[in-house]
Amino acid sequence: MVDIKKTIFVVLLFFIFCIPLYASEYGLYFTSSGQVIFDGRIIGSFDFDKNYCVLSFTSAKDADFNMNMRRIDEYDFITIKFEEPFKVLTVYHDLGGAGKVSNTEYHASFFNSHNRVPSSSYMYIFFDKNGSLPEPIVSINTSTFSSSVNILDILNGTYSSFDIFLNDVLISNVPVPGGSLKQSVSYTLNNLVPGNDYVIRIRGKPSSDTSYIPYDNSFKISTSSLTDISYSTNITDSSCNIVFDDITNLTNEKFEISFDGKSYVLDSNSYDFNNLLPDKSYNFKVRLLANGLKSNWVSCSFRTSPWLKAPLDIEDLKVVGFGVNFIRVEVAGGLYASEYSFYLDGSLVDTVSSNSFTYLNLNPNTEYTLGVVASNKYGVSNLKEIKHSTNEPPPPRVFSLTSSISDSENTMKRLLKWSSEYVKDGFEIFIDKVSIETLDNLSNEYLVDFSSLGYTEDDTVLVEVVPIDSKGIGASLSVDLKFNSSGLSSIDTIIVSILNGIDLMLSSGVFLILKLIPFIILFMTLRFLFKKFRYWIGLTRSRNNHLYSIKNDSAISYNDNYIDKHTGEIIGQPNEVNNIQSKAISDEDFMKQYKALSSIRGHGVLPEEGYYGISSNEKEINSNKRINSLLNEISRLR
Repeated sequence: MVDIKKTIFVVLLFFIFCIPLYASEYGLYFTSSGQVIFDGRIIGSFDFDKNYCVLSFTSAKDADFNMNMRRIDEYDFITIKFEEPFKVLTVYHDLGGAGKVSNTEYHASFFNSHNRVPSSSYMYIFFDKNGSLPEPIVSINTSTFSSSVNILDILNGTYSSFDIFLNDVLISNVPVPGGSLKQSVSYTLNNLVPGNDYVIRIRGKPSSDTSYIPYDNSFKISTSSLTDISYSTNITDSSCNIVFDDITNLTNEKFEISFDGKSYVLDSNSYDFNNLLPDKSYNFKVRLLANGLKSNWVSCSFRTSPWLKAPLDIEDLKVVGFGVNFIRVEVAGGLYASEYSFYLDGSLVDTVSSNSFTYLNLNPNTEYTLGVVASNKYGVSNLKEIKHSTNEPPPPRVFSLTSSISDSENTMKRLLKWSSEYVKDGFEIFIDKVSIETLDNLSNEYLVDFSSLGYTEDDTVLVEVVPIDSKGIGASLSVDLKFNSSGLSSIDTIIVSILNGIDLMLSSGVFLILKLIPFIILFMTLRFLFKKFRYWIGLTRSRNNHLYSIKNDSAISYNDNYIDKHTGEIIGQPNEVNNIQSKAISDEDFMKQYKALSSIRGHGVLPEEGYYGISSNEKEINSNKRINSLLNEISRLR
């Protein structure tokens, strides 16, 4: 029989002790070596440089560690334990709450039992790193005129606000709203100058616990360079007015212009370029000035309009050079002219495209009125005139006086020639200081017959040629009338001799013979060369036995020599084929037999033994032997 009291007691003990055991407890451990262990398995290693970590209850990719929990009902709570050197600031998770047990232990409980763990659920553990609060995540995006700052406070309530400084100047204090784990605040820094560097400093103010070191960090940024500035233009042929558009992203900005090597800071948004040339491109640069800073330069350009009017007035006509018979001028002013018309004493001289001109063939020491007009297809300028004189010429003079024989039959006739300058009225001829002729023309030559003036070949006379013009300078020459004397007379003698020789040859027929001489020389030269050419092509040498064969009837070879069969002369050696030299053979008996052999037609062959390379001492000893051998060879050939 069952004891009811005992049964009730056992059931009560079961509910008291066994039911609580069903509510499982799991551990999450951060070891001193940095390992992270959950439910008896290592799920990762901790980076001690971080001041917080994110754990996913499932397997999120953006978490530091994944606990891979399947259902919440499997885990009533998690005990989180930390070993040195970890110092925990707080633990937070979005499925319940976490309570601090001690400085090294937390309990995280779950309120949503019997539910599947959401994939977006996380546990955040914040560490006390050197007494600092968890650092926010800061991102900065900078453009040309502004920079946007975004601050993410990962632990809600850690910071109450953030101070934002620009180059150590406090710009704004941005409060952090409450309500969620991650709170983001943003602020945009405007009115920045393009192409400059800035330092943004962000300082976080703790919400309550002031014992922690607040967040304070600086970031260096650079605004983008200015690439374009909008402006409008009003252009003429000599000016350009530029009006710059307002820069909406800047306040109190100014424009600085650089043009033609100079810089100008503008008080307004407009600027005038003046005194420009028509139809020409101009370049300038501009930049912005604001807040004590300068942007980068931006290059700009414009082009003036073409000139559509008559040339500007001529300011001056300058003489840049003059002489006895010329004046050179240059035009000042008359801009935009395509051509210039130059006048002399009111008459048009020429029209040219250049602004300089030379008046030629003017009279010496004469005053002229010089004028010029500039023109283009739209009209003409004013007429500008000046007066100017040519130089007074130097005294007329005669120089380079010469004398030559003009008649081979009468050497007393001499042709006088000379050079002159600035002579107008003619020349006067003097012989031994006596005037014999006055010339009105300026031909610069005169034929004088000294024999008609009573002179002989034994005389030497003084010839002078003087300009008729006043203050003229003449030239003199001493002429020796002797036919064979030195000086000019000897040259005349040679010339006369040549002329007389030519006359003699023409009269005697010798001239015809002289004409035939070159043809005779040419014929004999060709005949000689042809004969040597026949000898050369008719000879060959045997390389084996030093005997030679004859290919024609002109020569035979013997003792390493080529011998003419008709003349009996040695005409060369094998190594002298191209430079044959003739000399008589000394052995008369051999020549007699050789002439007998020369009558034999066909190829002649001489014996080999004893006849190649004979020295001069052996020649006489072997003479009879050579003759006998030659006779035997003649008999054999016949």
